[in-house]
Amino acid sequence: GTLSREALVMHDELLLLNYINSIKKVNPEVAYILFSYANEIDRNLYTVSKNMSEEKLLEIVDSNGWLRTDENGVTTRNKKTKELGEIFEMVEPVRIRGEKIGTIRLGYSQDILNASLRQTFVRVVLQITQVAVITIMIGIIFALVLASRITRPIYRLARGAHELGEGHLDKRITVTSKDEVGYLTQTFNTMAEKL
Repeated sequence: GTLSREALVMHDELLLLNYINSIKKVNPEVAYILFSYANEIDRNLYTVSKNMSEEKLLEIVDSNGWLRTDENGVTTRNKKTKELGEIFEMVEPVRIRGEKIGTIRLGYSQDILNASLRQTFVRVVLQITQVAVITIMIGIIFALVLASRITRPIYRLARGAHELGEGHLDKRITVTSKDEVGYLTQTFNTMAEKL
């Protein structure tokens, strides 16, 4: 960000260290951040999630691991450590106006990243389940309303036929639709009139 660029240009190590520490506080998955100046070998700024000496951190950083570099010069690797567990590390050159002034290394705790991914997965599955349950409930309600609208006129027609069969020849049924059931109801009323 602008704050880190300003700190690097002005060589304000306190501001840069505060910026590095603020990144660590906001991102609990960060196991370490190490900034190394390009032209000064023993000059490093760092923060680590556990109490650890600079020498121990540099030993971890320099250890072997699986490497991959992209077209922007960003190197990533996975490595296992006793002190910090499994680490996913990103190494990127820091440039200001095209000049390399240092290297930033961010080590992410794979355990914390995996736990975060599991939490996100569980949350997404829960949301999908909630949407599915609500959709099913709406479908059931819609089906019940539709079934009621279809069966109610047939039930009235059956009840009218039963009353007609018991001798209530004046029984008529109100026609409520212009579909097949409405036509059947109208035919029932015509039949009752003829009786």
